Amino acid sequence: PVFAASNEATNTFDISEGDITILAGTATNTLKVTYGATPTTTSDFANSQAIIIIGTSTEHKVLVNLNNSTDEANITLDNADIQFATGNSCAFLIYTGTVNLTLVRTSTLKSSGSYAALQVQGDNAVTIGGSGTLNATGGLYDVTDGSDSGGAGIGGGLTGSGGYITINSGTVNAYGGYRATGIGAWNETIVINNGDITAQGGSNGAGIGGGRYSFSKKIEIKGGTVIATGGIFAAGIGGGYGGSGEIISISSGDVTASGGSYAAGIGGGCYGSGGTVTISGGSVKASGGNYDGAGIGPGYGGAAATTAISSSAAVTASANGISLAIEAVDSSLTVGSTA
Repeated sequence: PVFAASNEATNTFDISEGDITILAGTATNTLKVTYGATPTTTSDFANSQAIIIIGTSTEHKVLVNLNNSTDEANITLDNADIQFATGNSCAFLIYTGTVNLTLVRTSTLKSSGSYAALQVQGDNAVTIGGSGTLNATGGLYDVTDGSDSGGAGIGGGLTGSGGYITINSGTVNAYGGYRATGIGAWNETIVINNGDITAQGGSNGAGIGGGRYSFSKKIEIKGGTVIATGGIFAAGIGGGYGGSGEIISISSGDVTASGGSYAAGIGGGCYGSGGTVTISGGSVKASGGNYDGAGIGPGYGGAAATTAISSSAAVTASANGISLAIEAVDSSLTVGSTA
């Protein structure tokens, strides 16, 4: 016999049994969950109660579809494994709502086609915390589905922007698909307060920031250990191919950013401007990509950055080709230690 692992009494739902859909309840501040092979819907419960997702699947997905972008759901991923190998499917889609996502043990999300592994659609939001690990790999692009780009590890896909992303704790490993970023893609804001973050962009995608021809409006790093590596033509932190750095601030943490060929470590992708980069604290190592990428500033063919670097920050920047280690247009540059 097969025993279902889902248990409504503990708000635990097993992805191996079927899709899991989190919906708004009838009353204010309540939710309900539809789950199982023969879809079953729970009674309404308070949205402060955690929804625990467990199990393994290569065919079922998680969807959060509340009434408004500000409506909240508290979701725990506990050793969940959701991976799509083919087609065009999203492992975990926040279509409408704000999700407080807690990581317990190690969970893996992998989408296919043009979706992000953890897709935060439009003006919606996710805040990631807990002591566990999340491995998130965006769709790798499949010519049979008609798309021309994959999806971010966390953020946006071809079908949508990346919303608001905050990481407070945990270990997050995010890998972008073809032309996609590790974390980001047309985001409103990305905030990293703490945690161990590794973000790798796919071809043309930044480690953290934008995919091909895209950027994130604001990236703030306030702590943690961050390793961000851009794909070819994309910044480590900042713009993807053709994308600018926009607004990037680092106030604390240990940050290593490496650009792909023709792109900055922090700033613009190839043909992208450097944007506005402020580093007021922390330890930052930024290296431009091969051929012509600034350590901090624009990618090849892009306009210089507006850059302010405090003497209290330990900054090491290096460039390749004809670019400068730090390529800026302002005169307020105060560098702690730059090579």
